[in-house]
Amino acid sequence: MRSALACVVVMVCLVLVGAGSAAVTGKTIGVKIYDSRCTVSKKALTAGQAYDFVVFNAVVSRHAFKINGKRTPLLGLPPDNLHIVPVTFAKPGRYPYQCTGAGQGKPGMKGM
Repeated sequence: MRSALACVVVMVCLVLVGAGSAAVTGKTIGVKIYDSRCTVSKKALTAGQAYDFVVFNAVVSRHAFKINGKRTPLLGLPPDNLHIVPVTFAKPGRYPYQCTGAGQGKPGMKGM
């Protein structure tokens, strides 16, 4: 039953640095969602820069990704699909992101 499925929200932080940093050279950030973890290719970004989070669901169930008020489709991505989430961070700081999926509860889905 759908109501019996629990969604586990994974919150970790994305750190933004000031514009003088050379931490990022491109605008594309890869996000890959697995059953037990969610990986983000870069976690130190430049404030004021536009980024495209290219989110790929690498598992057999639907999963979603959310950051800074932007997200993948509400029902999540189907297996082996990707979605681009455009985001611009106005100022330096720490921004949480979330990876969600039905029926998950594995410890590897959490991190900083």
